[in-house]
Amino acid sequence: MIVLADADLDAAVDGGFFNQGEACTAASRLLVERPVYETFLARFGPAVARLRVGASRCVPRTADDTSPTSQPRHC
Repeated sequence: MIVLADADLDAAVDGGFFNQGEACTAASRLLVERPVYETFLARFGPAVARLRVGASRCVPRTADDTSPTSQPRHC
């Protein structure tokens, strides 16, 4: 993912986790333009810290859960 100085930083932070690694568009690398690097990092770090990896969609979830199950019908 490329984050430029005029980007919506909140959307960029959220966009890094949108596909949970299940699609070819999942962000595995971040390129952040220098003028917004510190601001982006200050938002991105806490977002990463809130993630709970491995919770299935088959159990109650929060917005910060990631899951290996992409669809509830797969439970």
